[in-house]
Amino acid sequence: MAEQDITDLTPAYIFENNQKWAESITDKTPDFFINLAKRSEDPKGQRPSCLWIGCCDSRVIPELITNSGPGKIFVHRNIANLVGKDDLSVLGVIAFAVQYLNVGRIVVCGHTRCGGVQASLPGANNDAIPDVLNPWLNNIRDVYRQHKVELDNIDSTRDRRDRLAELSVIEQCRNVEQIIATYQLTREAPLPVSGYMYDLDNGRLSSVQEI
Repeated sequence: MAEQDITDLTPAYIFENNQKWAESITDKTPDFFINLAKRSEDPKGQRPSCLWIGCCDSRVIPELITNSGPGKIFVHRNIANLVGKDDLSVLGVIAFAVQYLNVGRIVVCGHTRCGGVQASLPGANNDAIPDVLNPWLNNIRDVYRQHKVELDNIDSTRDRRDRLAELSVIEQCRNVEQIIATYQLTREAPLPVSGYMYDLDNGRLSSVQEI
């Protein structure tokens, strides 16, 4: 597949390719969208099997990397896949997913070569980081301080960054657990929380945490 230049993403390009995509789906499965829409007649409307908290990096698309179709994954994405305990957006998403959608699993997924993690490393060019973003990245900097001895002993900047991304995923999984406990979010069965890493260099997922 040829690499897509961002200059091609004009409104005309978007709508033209949306039409092509929709037609390609209905050519294979004529009732696909009708059946998908009918799920709204269900009291819950949708029944995704998991909540996926991931990075908003455009190269890491949950439905694509898991080969899942519409309706399978309830997705929340932000810079560096963080679960802030005072972030109303993620708090609302977790509460809705657990108590209303009754998802069977929560996944926190980080990835290699993460720009948010890179910007959180000591020595990063903070002048290039928008002021509004610094409080957000402090969540990752806190993880660095907790694991400073281990991380400072990693010679390669790339390996240090990717290890920090893994450690952050583990920390965000713990935050999910704490949020569920703090707000007494209940569900019908035990709720596993999984931490994954996606490798941009080979397209593979790996597990770094299971709670």
